[in-house]
Amino acid sequence: MTRLLNIVTVLSLLLCVAVVAMWVRSYWCFDQLFRQRLDAGGRLRGVQVQSYRGALATHMLLLDRTFPGAERLADGFHHARLRGGPGWGAYDPTTTKVHAGFGSGGFRYRIGTGPPGSAGAQIIWGTARVWVVPYYALALATAALPAARAWRRRKRRREHPPGSCPSCGYDLRATPDRCPECGKVAPAPSR
Repeated sequence: MTRLLNIVTVLSLLLCVAVVAMWVRSYWCFDQLFRQRLDAGGRLRGVQVQSYRGALATHMLLLDRTFPGAERLADGFHHARLRGGPGWGAYDPTTTKVHAGFGSGGFRYRIGTGPPGSAGAQIIWGTARVWVVPYYALALATAALPAARAWRRRKRRREHPPGSCPSCGYDLRATPDRCPECGKVAPAPSR
């Protein structure tokens, strides 16, 4: 069980480092991973995961009709990357006309309609659901387990330093076989 907990802790720490790296990158680059497909009615359905301005956004959309060239993007995953700049507002998934939503502390949820894409793009109306999670929340969530384990380990070392009774903390240097305070038999030395 301890080994599994150690593996999960290491994976959580690595994930925390990756989240922090993406958080820093999000202020210089707009990254988008998306998958789009045409449904039976000829409408374009898509899922986009976007990283920009300190947040990770998931954007599920359904366009009323497709745009020229959509058939090339219909199958598979695609990645887009843009350098940061003043035109980032055009890629903000929360700029659609909001019908319902809420948000606080960087978290947002929106249901809306509007034209996706930049201001110069062809206007194609559709519906969208957008979930936005700030990177600080992801970093805190992934750092929680490693921090708790480190705190517990430090606390345990302070309470019972090496050479003391694991039960009551009495100094066993003079009597290494049995604790004179509580009577507990000392564990056999590990090899």
